Amino acid sequence: MNVLVLAPVMSKNLCEDYYMYSRLHEKCVKLTFVTWKSLGARGNYAKTPFFENTDGFPIYRLYDNFKNFNEMGFFPQRKLYKVLKVASELKPDIILCHLAENMLLALQVQKYLKIPIVLHVEIASNIAFNQSMGSWQTIFSRVLMRQPIRGLAYWSWLCKKADAIITSEPHDKKLLNSLSKHGKPLYYLPWPAHIPEDCSLPKNRSKLRAIYVGTLLPNKNTQELEWIIPLILEKTPTQEFLVIGSGPHESIIKKLKQQYGSAVKYIPALPRCEILKLIAESYYAFTPVKEGGWGFLGDCWGTRTPLLMLNNVFLLKTLDICVANSRDELAEKINRLYKDPLFYQQMQDAGYEMYSMRSAEAVGDELLAILQRTLEQNTPSMCCAGKTLDTKVN
Repeated sequence: MNVLVLAPVMSKNLCEDYYMYSRLHEKCVKLTFVTWKSLGARGNYAKTPFFENTDGFPIYRLYDNFKNFNEMGFFPQRKLYKVLKVASELKPDIILCHLAENMLLALQVQKYLKIPIVLHVEIASNIAFNQSMGSWQTIFSRVLMRQPIRGLAYWSWLCKKADAIITSEPHDKKLLNSLSKHGKPLYYLPWPAHIPEDCSLPKNRSKLRAIYVGTLLPNKNTQELEWIIPLILEKTPTQEFLVIGSGPHESIIKKLKQQYGSAVKYIPALPRCEILKLIAESYYAFTPVKEGGWGFLGDCWGTRTPLLMLNNVFLLKTLDICVANSRDELAEKINRLYKDPLFYQQMQDAGYEMYSMRSAEAVGDELLAILQRTLEQNTPSMCCAGKTLDTKVN
């Protein structure tokens, strides 16, 4: 099977899903990527090589992207001839389109290749139930290309155009049937977790450090750090809170740094292996996310770093031990990590159980099954709406 992947970002040094695709490559799937020229918000918009082929699958970074401009999503036709040239070398059987914003490009490529499209969105329900029209650039692009602007109409359009859709949001699992439109299959695929073997992790932890890694955005709920970091520094033995990430809420972290000095450390971006080392070296981690943020979760679990959460994002009893439902409970659980070695180990074990269930190998095998099934079905009339694959991945 040959797969053309359209994705905003792909980098071994940044993306945990890189190893999911490595699994497909191991299974003799021929992959080629078309992506942005920079690493986007996650990588602080750092520039990357135009072409890269480290592990047997080429990555072509063709499209410009800046903080307020996404050429790949808004004006895909600008580099379409280059994408088609890449596709002519690959001769793909299927298009894997990551994120709804890249669907216009996928459809333009499909016009020439006449092959199925599998659309992978992060949170299907957010698209379907969204009442906001988005930025003026998004509105302009959708109007120009005769796309629906709002929620359910846009989601229905995506389902009509794609041959199959994947969501990685655990909350969507119970909504697969209701979200599926036009008889198209909608699958749940967990976000993969992987700790690279060549990333040598420290064996000792800095007992007084906590860490958060991720974009600093409202949809990550990071505004909550404004009260959480002071609570942690004032009510627990923690003497250092490290934040790695960029976004609009940087101002919150910088303000806290002015207030607490060296107790708050801020780094906009780092290569993934360096981040993993800092996670593994930290005594515990914290995340305020209500949805998404799966990469950081998987990295904490894989390095056996206890992770405290405000929300049980996977809706699993295994994670109940990690969730704090109030300010007092958050402080109480952090203090217990310092006082109770058994509780510390229980937190580690709960996380590592989650990591094992979401390995890049297991998720990669599930993705391959979805792609194979889509090729076999090939036409919308043969799809079975809202069905999950028979899988052991939760």
